[in-house]
Amino acid sequence: TTLPTPDLIIAGVGTQIFDFSRDSDLAEWKKELSGHWDFDQVFQLVQEHITDIEAQPDECQNEFKCSYFYRDKNREDLDRIRNLLESSGLEAQVVYSSNRDLDILPLGANKGNALRWLATWKEIPLNRVAVAGDSGNDSSMFLVEEVYGVVVSNAEEALVQAVDGLDVFLSSKPCAHGVIEGLSSLLGPDSASHSPETTL
Repeated sequence: TTLPTPDLIIAGVGTQIFDFSRDSDLAEWKKELSGHWDFDQVFQLVQEHITDIEAQPDECQNEFKCSYFYRDKNREDLDRIRNLLESSGLEAQVVYSSNRDLDILPLGANKGNALRWLATWKEIPLNRVAVAGDSGNDSSMFLVEEVYGVVVSNAEEALVQAVDGLDVFLSSKPCAHGVIEGLSSLLGPDSASHSPETTL
Protein backbone atom coordinates (compact mmCIF):
# COMPACT_ATOMS: atom_id res chain seq x y z
CA THR A 1 0.00 0.00 0.00
CA THR A 2 1.33 3.43 -0.91
CA LEU A 3 1.35 5.83 2.00
CA PRO A 4 -0.11 9.30 1.48
CA THR A 5 2.30 12.22 1.16
CA PRO A 6 2.63 13.87 4.58
CA ASP A 7 1.84 17.55 5.08
CA LEU A 8 4.85 18.12 7.33
CA ILE A 9 7.81 16.12 8.60
CA ILE A 10 9.72 16.78 11.82
CA ALA A 11 13.32 15.87 11.01
CA GLY A 12 16.91 16.46 12.11
CA VAL A 13 16.17 15.43 15.72
CA GLY A 14 13.56 18.19 15.82
CA THR A 15 15.68 20.94 14.25
CA GLN A 16 13.74 20.90 10.97
CA ILE A 17 10.06 20.91 10.04
CA PHE A 18 9.70 20.26 6.33
CA ASP A 19 6.57 21.63 4.64
CA PHE A 20 5.69 19.65 1.52
CA SER A 21 3.37 22.36 0.22
CA ARG A 22 6.26 24.84 0.21
CA ASP A 23 8.95 22.27 -0.63
CA SER A 24 11.13 23.79 2.09
CA ASP A 25 11.74 23.88 5.81
CA LEU A 26 9.39 26.08 7.80
CA ALA A 27 10.99 29.49 8.24
CA GLU A 28 8.78 30.04 11.28
CA TRP A 29 10.42 27.13 13.12
CA LYS A 30 13.90 28.27 12.10
CA LYS A 31 13.13 31.65 13.63
CA GLU A 32 12.14 29.95 16.87
CA LEU A 33 15.55 28.25 17.07
CA SER A 34 17.83 31.03 15.89
CA GLY A 35 18.33 32.91 19.17
CA HIS A 36 21.49 32.25 21.24
CA TRP A 37 22.81 29.59 18.87
CA ASP A 38 26.02 29.52 16.85
CA PHE A 39 26.76 26.32 14.92
CA ASP A 40 30.39 27.20 14.15
CA GLN A 41 31.19 28.05 17.75
CA VAL A 42 29.65 24.81 19.05
CA PHE A 43 31.34 22.71 16.38
CA GLN A 44 34.80 24.21 16.93
CA LEU A 45 34.55 24.00 20.71
CA VAL A 46 33.77 20.29 20.67
CA GLN A 47 36.43 19.52 18.08
CA GLU A 48 39.07 21.32 20.14
CA HIS A 49 38.26 19.84 23.56
CA ILE A 50 36.79 16.35 22.98
CA THR A 51 39.44 14.14 21.43
CA ASP A 52 37.56 10.84 21.14
CA ILE A 53 34.75 12.17 18.98
CA GLU A 54 34.20 12.09 15.20
CA ALA A 55 32.13 14.57 13.21
CA GLN A 56 29.42 12.97 11.10
CA PRO A 57 29.42 13.68 7.32
CA ASP A 58 28.31 17.12 6.11
CA GLU A 59 24.95 15.78 4.93
CA CYS A 60 24.13 14.86 8.54
CA GLN A 61 24.71 18.43 9.76
CA ASN A 62 22.38 21.39 9.51
CA GLU A 63 22.45 24.95 10.79
CA PHE A 64 20.81 23.93 14.07
CA LYS A 65 22.37 20.48 14.58
CA CYS A 66 26.00 19.54 15.24
CA SER A 67 26.22 15.76 14.82
CA TYR A 68 28.99 13.39 15.85
CA PHE A 69 29.85 9.72 16.26
CA TYR A 70 30.58 9.19 19.96
CA ARG A 71 30.60 5.47 20.51
CA ASP A 72 29.80 3.56 23.70
CA LYS A 73 29.74 6.51 26.07
CA ASN A 74 28.19 6.84 29.51
CA ARG A 75 26.51 9.64 31.46
CA GLU A 76 29.88 10.96 32.68
CA ASP A 77 31.11 11.35 29.10
CA LEU A 78 27.96 13.22 28.11
CA ASP A 79 28.12 15.43 31.19
CA ARG A 80 31.65 16.38 30.19
CA ILE A 81 30.28 17.81 26.94
CA ARG A 82 27.33 19.48 28.66
CA ASN A 83 29.67 21.15 31.15
CA LEU A 84 31.96 22.28 28.34
CA LEU A 85 29.07 23.95 26.53
CA GLU A 86 27.70 25.54 29.69
CA SER A 87 31.06 26.87 30.85
CA SER A 88 31.51 28.46 27.42
CA GLY A 89 28.20 30.28 27.77
CA LEU A 90 26.50 28.29 25.00
CA GLU A 91 22.79 27.54 25.33
CA ALA A 92 22.62 24.03 23.90
CA GLN A 93 21.40 20.54 24.69
CA VAL A 94 22.96 17.13 24.12
CA VAL A 95 20.95 14.24 22.63
CA TYR A 96 22.54 10.76 22.55
CA SER A 97 21.06 7.72 20.79
CA SER A 98 21.96 4.29 19.43
CA ASN A 99 24.96 4.27 21.79
CA ARG A 100 26.76 6.09 18.99
CA ASP A 101 25.04 9.22 17.69
CA LEU A 102 25.55 12.50 19.52
CA ASP A 103 23.62 15.61 18.48
CA ILE A 104 24.08 19.06 19.94
CA LEU A 105 21.04 21.27 19.42
CA PRO A 106 19.69 24.66 20.49
CA LEU A 107 17.88 24.48 23.83
CA GLY A 108 14.52 24.88 22.12
CA ALA A 109 15.07 22.06 19.65
CA ASN A 110 14.17 18.39 19.94
CA LYS A 111 11.34 16.30 18.57
CA GLY A 112 9.09 16.97 21.54
CA ASN A 113 9.48 20.75 21.40
CA ALA A 114 8.99 20.72 17.63
CA LEU A 115 5.84 18.63 18.04
CA ARG A 116 4.43 20.93 20.71
CA TRP A 117 5.19 24.03 18.62
CA LEU A 118 3.74 22.48 15.46
CA ALA A 119 0.52 21.42 17.17
CA THR A 120 0.05 24.98 18.45
CA TRP A 121 0.89 26.47 15.03
CA LYS A 122 -1.62 24.15 13.31
CA GLU A 123 -4.17 24.59 16.12
CA ILE A 124 -4.33 20.84 16.80
CA PRO A 125 -5.09 19.81 20.40
CA LEU A 126 -2.33 17.59 21.78
CA ASN A 127 -4.87 14.95 22.80
CA ARG A 128 -5.53 14.50 19.07
CA VAL A 129 -1.90 13.63 18.34
CA ALA A 130 -0.28 10.17 18.21
CA VAL A 131 3.47 9.60 18.18
CA ALA A 132 5.55 6.48 17.66
CA GLY A 133 9.25 5.81 18.06
CA ASP A 134 12.12 3.36 18.42
CA SER A 135 15.13 5.55 19.26
CA GLY A 136 16.40 7.39 22.29
CA ASN A 137 16.10 10.68 20.42
CA ASP A 138 12.33 10.06 20.12
CA SER A 139 11.87 10.18 23.89
CA SER A 140 11.08 13.91 24.08
CA MET A 141 7.90 13.34 22.02
CA PHE A 142 6.55 10.94 24.63
CA LEU A 143 7.11 13.54 27.36
CA VAL A 144 4.66 15.94 25.70
CA GLU A 145 1.56 15.83 27.88
CA GLU A 146 -1.66 14.41 26.42
CA VAL A 147 -0.20 12.79 23.27
CA TYR A 148 -0.81 9.08 22.65
CA GLY A 149 2.51 7.22 22.42
CA VAL A 150 3.47 3.94 20.76
CA VAL A 151 6.84 2.30 21.47
CA VAL A 152 7.60 -0.52 19.04
CA SER A 153 9.08 -3.80 20.24
CA ASN A 154 12.47 -3.21 18.58
CA ALA A 155 12.95 0.12 20.37
CA GLU A 156 16.30 0.99 21.91
CA GLU A 157 16.59 0.39 25.62
CA ALA A 158 17.20 4.13 26.08
CA LEU A 159 13.68 4.87 24.83
CA VAL A 160 12.11 2.08 26.88
CA GLN A 161 13.75 3.47 30.02
CA ALA A 162 12.76 7.05 29.15
CA VAL A 163 9.05 6.15 28.94
CA ASP A 164 9.04 3.94 32.03
CA GLY A 165 6.09 4.99 34.16
CA LEU A 166 4.41 6.92 31.35
CA ASP A 167 1.05 5.96 29.88
CA VAL A 168 2.29 4.64 26.54
CA PHE A 169 1.46 1.61 24.40
CA LEU A 170 4.31 -0.92 24.35
CA SER A 171 3.83 -2.84 21.12
CA SER A 172 4.56 -6.55 20.83
CA LYS A 173 5.61 -6.05 17.18
CA PRO A 174 8.56 -4.24 15.56
CA CYS A 175 8.79 -1.32 13.13
CA ALA A 176 5.69 -0.36 11.12
CA HIS A 177 3.81 -3.45 12.36
CA GLY A 178 4.24 -2.16 15.90
CA VAL A 179 2.96 1.29 14.96
CA ILE A 180 -0.11 -0.28 13.32
CA GLU A 181 -0.71 -2.40 16.42
CA GLY A 182 -0.56 0.69 18.63
CA LEU A 183 -2.86 2.74 16.43
CA SER A 184 -5.30 -0.16 16.17
CA SER A 185 -5.45 -0.25 19.96
CA LEU A 186 -6.02 3.50 20.03
CA LEU A 187 -8.84 3.31 17.50
CA GLY A 188 -10.64 0.56 19.39
CA PRO A 189 -14.18 0.96 20.79
CA ASP A 190 -13.01 2.63 24.02
CA SER A 191 -10.78 5.24 22.38
CA ALA A 192 -13.24 7.66 20.76
CA SER A 193 -12.25 10.44 23.16
CA HIS A 194 -8.60 10.18 22.09
CA SER A 195 -8.76 9.68 18.35
CA PRO A 196 -5.74 11.37 16.70
CA GLU A 197 -6.05 14.13 14.17
CA THR A 198 -2.45 13.80 13.08
CA THR A 199 0.34 11.26 13.42
CA LEU A 200 4.02 12.19 13.42
